[in-house]
Formats: sequence, C-alpha cells, structure tokens
Amino acid sequence: SATMASPARGRSLVWVLIAGSAVTAVSLGIRATYGLFLTPVTAALHTDRAGFALAIAIQNLVWGLSQPVAGAIADRFGVPRVLAAGGVLYTAGVFGMSRATSLVGFYLSGGLVVGLAMAAASFAVVLAAVGRIAPPERRTSAMGMVTAAGSIGQFLLVPTAGRLEDAMGWSKVGSGLAKEAVRG
Repeated sequence: SATMASPARGRSLVWVLIAGSAVTAVSLGIRATYGLFLTPVTAALHTDRAGFALAIAIQNLVWGLSQPVAGAIADRFGVPRVLAAGGVLYTAGVFGMSRATSLVGFYLSGGLVVGLAMAAASFAVVLAAVGRIAPPERRTSAMGMVTAAGSIGQFLLVPTAGRLEDAMGWSKVGSGLAKEAVRG
C-alpha cells in the first residue's frame, strides 16, 4: 500500500513544484520590475522618489505582516484558494498602480493591495505547500527549486517589462503585467 501511494505522491509533488515555481516566478518577477517605472510613475504622479519608495515600503510592511494571516487562511481553506485570491489581488493591485492618478491611489494599490497579494501568492504559502508534500529527503531540494524560480521570474520579466515600457509606456505595461499575473 505504501509503494502504491509513492508514485501518486511523486506526481503530486511534481505538479506542486511546477505550480509553485510558476507562482513565485510571476509574483517575484513582476515585483522586481517596479524599479523600471520609477521615473515615469513619479513624473505622472507629480512626486519624487520618496513618494514611490513609500508605496514600496508600505507593500513590504503589509507583505510581511500579512504572511502569517495568509498562511492561517491557507491552512483552513486550502492553498489553491489562497493562491487564487492572491492572484486576483495582485492583478487588481498592479492594474490599480497603472491607473493611479494620485499618490494615495498608488499607495493603496501598489502598497496595500499588492502587499496583501504578495502574502497570499508568494513564498510563505507556496513553500508551506511544498514542505507539506515533499518527503523529508527531498524537501530542501524541492523548496530550493521553487525559490530559484522566483529568481528566474526576475531574470525574465525585468528585461521584458523594460522593452514593453519603451514601446508602450508604463501604464500599459502595468495593465499587461496584471494580465500576466492572472495567467501565471
């Protein structure tokens, strides 16, 4: 009976690794692109770097403070639901950032909403799911693989977003990144 469960568990682990890697690649990849938009966003919102930086600081604080809550919700209602909610929040937040007409709107969308989304659709929830399903002898490698996918997402999305920003303008790229978050 234990040997019959092993192949199923192995297939489940593979799918969790693929899904978790995709989630971390997209969530951290998109987040890494924000620096590209510093100049056009600050110009459009008539602010300076400090205004933009405050939105990212709010995002980091909200992300850190809400991770335990996202984990508890994932334990209660399931990882897929929390990741889906995180994807919806991420999409709304990035779209809101691209449409913000004031610093307050940018703080709410890019700070609060994206921070909550990062808690629900990032390392904390994904690594907990991987840690639960991976056998002890493969757990470290499995978690390392998913973590590395976040770096791959940054490697791929930052230059892509830069080219798109040059071609389309920052607000259209934000809308496009929001759509990509939905697909990821």
